[in-house]
Amino acid sequence: MAFLVLTDSSQLTSDSQNLGMYLNVDCQLDETHLNKDLVDFGGELQQDGINGVRKRLAELPKEWTVVQLTCGFNPLRRFGDPNQIQQTTTLHITRLESEPYCVTVNLPANVGLFEELSNIIAHHKTQLQEFIHCPTKYWKAREEKNMRMNAIVRQLENAWMKEWRCLLAGKLVNDELSRKVESAVKEHLLKTSQGKSVEDSTAGGDQVNYRRASQILFQVVLAAAKLTFFEVKKIVASCMGVNIKSEECNTLAEEIININKSITELETAKRHPLIIILDDQLEQFPWEMISLLSGHPVVRAYSLHMLHALFKVHEKDIKNGHVVSTNPELGNYIVNPDQNLNSMEERIKMSLVPRTPKWKGIFGVKPTSQQFKTALKDYDIFFYSGHGCGTKYLLGEDIQKIRVQAASLLFGCNSIGLTSLGRLVENWGTTQSYLIGCSPCIVGALWTVTDQDTDRFALNMLHHWLPPTEEMKKRMALVEPKEKRPLRNGKKNREILYRAFAQ
Repeated sequence: MAFLVLTDSSQLTSDSQNLGMYLNVDCQLDETHLNKDLVDFGGELQQDGINGVRKRLAELPKEWTVVQLTCGFNPLRRFGDPNQIQQTTTLHITRLESEPYCVTVNLPANVGLFEELSNIIAHHKTQLQEFIHCPTKYWKAREEKNMRMNAIVRQLENAWMKEWRCLLAGKLVNDELSRKVESAVKEHLLKTSQGKSVEDSTAGGDQVNYRRASQILFQVVLAAAKLTFFEVKKIVASCMGVNIKSEECNTLAEEIININKSITELETAKRHPLIIILDDQLEQFPWEMISLLSGHPVVRAYSLHMLHALFKVHEKDIKNGHVVSTNPELGNYIVNPDQNLNSMEERIKMSLVPRTPKWKGIFGVKPTSQQFKTALKDYDIFFYSGHGCGTKYLLGEDIQKIRVQAASLLFGCNSIGLTSLGRLVENWGTTQSYLIGCSPCIVGALWTVTDQDTDRFALNMLHHWLPPTEEMKKRMALVEPKEKRPLRNGKKNREILYRAFAQ
């Protein structure tokens, strides 16, 4: 009855319908290849509480770093005005390790990132239609949107995550280098702890957990090049329970920074994947763009439960934290199925065919649902380029029922964006359908984009991801290896584009 008081009748009807949609989706879990006990409410691990979480984390590959970002609870998100964007006052950053820990960051009240992101996306979509026949005006407006989006990224990094963005740094691929950093951190902490064991989580009394401090300061060393000296001091003060103005804080902060500077390999060291889990308020932000993650492998997951369940499906094919069973020659593509993106089709066809000579697929043809299913379940790579994500040809609920074998590359507007189903449930999108279908990988667009943007990204990605063809190997044996370069589109550069793929 309280719910009826807080919600107007029109919204209640809408939410009820959307809840029905959500429940129908949930029922489809009975028909998937996921272990239902791992994702269902009431499963054994779910009932085991925090111990169940520990068991899940213990089974995941040791190379993975899993971090969850969650907004502080605000009841108005569920029961407030649905047309009003609700601000959040806190951000929870949780490192999901063998012993998970969480840092809560207070957010500034005057930074309206939700409104700004919503405005940018809405204006961009409008201008795509408004300036469709005036490219000059579009690209001028686009440049302004790019500047605003970069400002949002800086705010996410500096005003929201602040110094705690260091927790996003993934594990080092080089185990010896990792041990070297860990040993140096513990050595300096041992001096600070006055000989107490850094391994003992209770050492130092109730105020200082030296084991946790060691873990966090290890992250600081990895990220020190992207942190200011004052930010390092703030972390030291928080971890060690000392005054930020004290000599002890200054000394340890300097030592931590010096560790980073003395180990020069850290600047270019390769990292294992970072997996970020975002709540529905945060999923539209481009977290992958923050400077700390530049050149860093980053993927998204929707929950620890789904991540764990998908890992169990692909466990035998995962080596060193990556799925290695994908055959790059076993690919299928569907390009321009709506038959109204002819220029895009020409660009893609000219480049894709010589680069993937053994792939099969269709250009400018509407696929049947069976053709779409075959592309997903009988091939290792599926390349879609067109409007949206293709669910008009194969519904999401049908994708959930098949065993999706293909790494799915969905290059269309908002292809992996989530849609609000009302305030009773979390957002939903096609990506969930692919994951319920056990797809090992999904790549797509969060927002509305132009076909030129997706073409450029898709072709560059394939060129650098796929191994060279036999024809490329022959040509590379005759010329100096200089063709692994960013590819360009446009009429004047088509010959260059074709040559780069053909060689």
